[in-house]
Amino acid sequence: MKTLLESWQLDISNLLTVPYDRRLKRLGLHEEPVLPVTYDVFLERLYTEDLTDVYDQFLDLISGEIERCQYSYRIRLTNGGYAIFEDEIIITEYTSDGIPSKAEGFTYDLSLSAKDAILSKIPERDPLTFLKTSDAFLSELKQSIEKQRKSMFFLTVAMICVDNFAQINSAERRRVADRVLVHVAHAIEAALPEEAYTARFGVNCFIFALPNTPNIMAETIINKIIEDIQSIAYAVEPQPIFSYGLKEYLGETPYELIQMLKTKIKQAF
Repeated sequence: MKTLLESWQLDISNLLTVPYDRRLKRLGLHEEPVLPVTYDVFLERLYTEDLTDVYDQFLDLISGEIERCQYSYRIRLTNGGYAIFEDEIIITEYTSDGIPSKAEGFTYDLSLSAKDAILSKIPERDPLTFLKTSDAFLSELKQSIEKQRKSMFFLTVAMICVDNFAQINSAERRRVADRVLVHVAHAIEAALPEEAYTARFGVNCFIFALPNTPNIMAETIINKIIEDIQSIAYAVEPQPIFSYGLKEYLGETPYELIQMLKTKIKQAF
């Protein structure tokens, strides 16, 4: 069962949505309606595992490859929980060059039974890179932390991001830009020690855990990975720009560890 929550207009030329009051209050974003709200506001609150499907379908829509898209996703609420929605977006206007310019969207609030059905379908592997999903990574990270607490071995997590992936995607076809991510994923996997594990994190980042690896050894590994991915001949313009960071486990929860890792991201030179 699903209930129509609202209909809304999408100006594809500047990616602005005009949601109704109910959606703003449902998401807990504002006490009073504030219009317009950028699409990025919703992307920031999307669960990582749902982001890839939303991102891929949305790019296909605004590039004119499809006329209609439909996807389900979870949104973090300010109270710490989540709501789950389904969006259907249909192109309504094109420019004289045949480029989509406006669309109409419909947002449905899904029932609890629909939530269970969708959550049961969340994959353990990213369909593009075949790396672990971030949910699968978090599950394994929790196990690594439990082992670390018992054994007192070192544990370090690291992240590498393609900072300008959105610009590459805009300049090139989406499938060409996706190949950048695939090359980076393969290079990371090839350079990691046997007991390490990695995942795609969001659209343009990769996260990996290095069990039994102190910070200083992790720095050597990540520097080698940066050298490897910077040496790849990417057939795109602009060329990828990378950033990276690492954080040694010092008693944090998995979520705290990842949040602290994000604050340590710096651009690679």
